[in-house]
Amino acid sequence: MSAMDIDNDISTVLGNIRQETEVEELINLTYQLEDYSERKLWHQLTITLEDFFKICSNDLKVQLFNQFINRYTKKLNAIRLTDLLLQAFSDDNEVCLENLLELKSKVNEDYESLVYINLQISRFYILINKLEESTKILDELESKFNSINNEFNSKINSAYYLTKCQYYKYLENYNSFYSNGLLYLSTLDDLDSINKLDFGFDLSISALLGDKIYNFGELILHDILNSLKDSDYEWLYDLIMYLNSGNLKEFNTSLASSSKKYPKLEAHEVFLKQKIIIMCLVELISVKSTLNKQLSFKKISEFTGVDSNDIEHLIMKCFSLKLIKGYINQIDEVLTITWLQPRILNLDQIKTLSDHLDNWDSQVESLSKQVFTSGGSVWAGV
Repeated sequence: MSAMDIDNDISTVLGNIRQETEVEELINLTYQLEDYSERKLWHQLTITLEDFFKICSNDLKVQLFNQFINRYTKKLNAIRLTDLLLQAFSDDNEVCLENLLELKSKVNEDYESLVYINLQISRFYILINKLEESTKILDELESKFNSINNEFNSKINSAYYLTKCQYYKYLENYNSFYSNGLLYLSTLDDLDSINKLDFGFDLSISALLGDKIYNFGELILHDILNSLKDSDYEWLYDLIMYLNSGNLKEFNTSLASSSKKYPKLEAHEVFLKQKIIIMCLVELISVKSTLNKQLSFKKISEFTGVDSNDIEHLIMKCFSLKLIKGYINQIDEVLTITWLQPRILNLDQIKTLSDHLDNWDSQVESLSKQVFTSGGSVWAGV
C-alpha cells in the first residue's frame, strides 16, 4: 500500500468519526489528528489523542484505537499509548488483556515501558481470575521495586502498587492490601485520577479487618478517608474513627447496624469486637496520668468490659502486637506501662494530653519552688 493510500485511509477513518459525532470540539480534534499524523508530529499527536479521549464516548474510543491509533504503536510513547488502550477497553477485561498482550508484542521501547505494560497485563490477569499468570509477572518484577535502588518514576511505581493491591484484594489479605494501598496513594499527585470512593472503601475495610493493623494514623490523615463522608459509606468512616479513639460503646452500636449493609463485617464480628477492646485498653492507657502509668486489672476490666480472668491474656496480646511495653505484677494484678505506641489523636484526646502536660508542668514548678525554699541558704552560698 502506498503512502498516499495510507493517508487516504486515515482521512476516511477520521471522516467517518466526524460523521458520527456532533460535538464541535471532537470534530476539530480529528482534523488536528489528521494533520499531525501526516506531518509525523508524534508528540503533538499523542497529546491530541489524550484530549480526544477526555470528552468522547467509549464507542468512539474503541473505534479510534482500532482504526487509527493501532497504526502508530511503534511511533507513540508506549506508556501513554497503554493508558489510551486502558481507557478504550475498560469495559471488557478480557478484550483489554488481549489488546495489552498484542501491544506488548509490537513495542520495542525502553525497559520501563515494558515493565509498565507487564504490570497492566498482570493486573488484568487478576481481574479475570488467572492468578498464576499474574503471580509469575509480579515475582519477576518484585525485586526491582523492593530494591533500595528503585529508580522507576512515580507512574510506574503507582502501577506496581495498584497491581499488588488488586492481587491482595483477590486473596483477601487485608494487612498487605492496606500497606500497599498506602504506598499506592503516596505515588499519586492527584486523587481525582482514581475512584476515591471505591478505593477509600477497600482501604478502610482492610484497616478494620487486618489483624496486624492497630495504627490508623496514615489513613485518618489522608484525604481518601474523607471521601467516605457524606456518602453511602459514611458508616465506615464512623467505624474507623470510633476504633481509633477506642470508643467501645459507639463502635459496637455502629457495627451492629453496619453489618447489615456489609455482611462481611458480620462474618468477622468476633474479631472486630476483640480489636475494639484492644484499642479501648490503648485509650485507657493514653488517658492515664503520665506520673502514674499503673493500671489495676479491676480498672481495665471495668473500662473494657473484659472478664477479670481474661485481662492478662488481653495485656499479653497488646504486648505481642507491640502496642505497649511494660510488665505485669501478677500477685497484685497490676499492669505497669513503660511505653505506648504513638498514634494519631482526635481533639478530645489532644485535650486530655494537654491537661496531662499542664498538670506535669505545674507539679515541676511546685517542686522547684519547694527546692528553692528549702535550700535557700545553700543557693545563697553558691
